[in-house]
Amino acid sequence: MQFLFEAIIVSGIGGLIGILLAQFGSGFVGSLMSTEVTVQSGVMLMALAFSLFVGVGFGIYPAIKASKLNPIEALRYE
Repeated sequence: MQFLFEAIIVSGIGGLIGILLAQFGSGFVGSLMSTEVTVQSGVMLMALAFSLFVGVGFGIYPAIKASKLNPIEALRYE
């Protein structure tokens, strides 16, 4: 469960940072082109959902792998 929570938190923060960068970047490009650029909220939610989906998808593999390890064997190799 710890790996999955970590994957959700990290991918969620990454998705939010990506959304903020896209907002500022589109505003900057719009000002350079003398036009107004808008990003729809539905697109931002889809981007955040995709980020969470990818993060959880790639967080499941290490979680499953860690759940099958014997704790003593896992600590011995560190």
